[in-house]
Amino acid sequence: MWVAAGDGAVRAYDPRSIRPTGPTASVPGANGLAVGSGGVWVSSGRAGTVTRVDPRTRRADAPIRVGHEDCVECERSIAAHQGAAV
Repeated sequence: MWVAAGDGAVRAYDPRSIRPTGPTASVPGANGLAVGSGGVWVSSGRAGTVTRVDPRTRRADAPIRVGHEDCVECERSIAAHQGAAV
């Protein structure tokens, strides 16, 4: 189970113990996420970006611009399906 917190922390949790597992990734302004297509995809409406986090290493790739800063429609609007994150 993955959680994106408002402070930019992206963490995996064990669903049985509800405890964090492994290192924490940092994605500034994280406010939505989707898991699939080889990564944990994290949206940041504040920055207008989507960032892929490697689920094994917990490292964040360079952000991908998908909108403009303070992109209200970008907030929490992300899904992963059939090899793509949208």
